[in-house]
Amino acid sequence: MRPLVLVVLLAASPLARAEEPTAAAPAPSSSTGSRFGLQLEGGLPEGLAVALTFRPVTAVRLFAGPAWNYVSFGGQIGATVVPFRWAITPTLSAEVGHYFHADLARFVNAGSGAPAEVEPLLKDVSYDYAAAHLGLEVGSQRGLAFFARAGLAYVRMVAHGRTDPTSAGGSGAQVTFADPRLTATIPSVKLGLQYAF
Repeated sequence: MRPLVLVVLLAASPLARAEEPTAAAPAPSSSTGSRFGLQLEGGLPEGLAVALTFRPVTAVRLFAGPAWNYVSFGGQIGATVVPFRWAITPTLSAEVGHYFHADLARFVNAGSGAPAEVEPLLKDVSYDYAAAHLGLEVGSQRGLAFFARAGLAYVRMVAHGRTDPTSAGGSGAQVTFADPRLTATIPSVKLGLQYAF
C-alpha cells in the first residue's frame, strides 16, 4: 500500500507545480511615450486647428480634428512620421482638410475695388486642401513638444453662386459666371504644440 501512495504522490507533483502561480509579466515599457495626445496648431492655408492624436506605432502619429480660418469652420485629418527621437527631431507630415461654406461678401466694400457683380459669388465659398510638410519638433514624446513645419499645399476653392450677366468690354457680349472654381499650389507653413497624455 505504501509504494502505491508514493507512486500517486510522485505522479501528482508535476501537476501541482504547473498550477503554482507564476510571476506577473513585466509591464510594457512606457519609454516610447503615450499613444494619445492633443495638438494645437496654426498655419496657412490650414487655419487654426485642434486635433486628437493617436500613435499606432512609435514612428507614426495620426491626427484629426476641427479647424477654423476666421471666416468658417472645417476639419482636417493627417499623419506625421517621426523616424527617430533627437533633441531636435525631423518630421514628415501630410494632411487633407475641408472648410465649409463661408460668406466673404462682408469683406467687400466700396473701397475694396471689387466689382459689384462679384459679390454674389462671395456669399457662399468653400475650399479643400491637401498639404505635405517637412518639419522640426522640439520636446518630449511623453509630454509637451513644439513643432514648426513648412511645405506645399494644393488648394481648391469653389464659389457657389451665379453673377448677373455683364457686358464684356463694350462688345455687347454677355458674360455669366456660375460656380467658378479656383485651384492653386501655394507655400504652406504652420506652428504648433502637442501634448501626449
